[in-house]
Amino acid sequence: MPFLVSLISGGMLISGELAPPQAFHAVTKQAYAESIGVWPPRPNEEGRNRSLIENIRAVLDAACEMEAGLQPDEVTLIDAAIFPAIEAQGTRSGGRKIPALRVPTATITSWWIVEGETVRGRGGISFGAGVLFPLDA
Repeated sequence: MPFLVSLISGGMLISGELAPPQAFHAVTKQAYAESIGVWPPRPNEEGRNRSLIENIRAVLDAACEMEAGLQPDEVTLIDAAIFPAIEAQGTRSGGRKIPALRVPTATITSWWIVEGETVRGRGGISFGAGVLFPLDA
């Protein structure tokens, strides 16, 4: 069962499935291979595509080996979505689906597991007035 989490980091609303650090490399390798060119590749692109995929796999394998045994200081999410968390506009401007991402824990300002219910604002116009009175001491 996936463990879904939502968080706020750097003015962004991010949600996705919580995953172990190594999942970042595995999911990225697969997603990168799927994102290269058209499928099936044209004959003149097949060699270039294979080379690009092999290079990124080598880099990600090396990164995974370097990170082995280290204490992670970020949260890894897979099947993630990221949206701007603008207080005045919400997420109406759209967002981005990302196969795998890492969020440094130091940048997370809030997080939650259970989705709440949407609370709508009152709308309409607000108006306020004030009057200053001198105080005699």
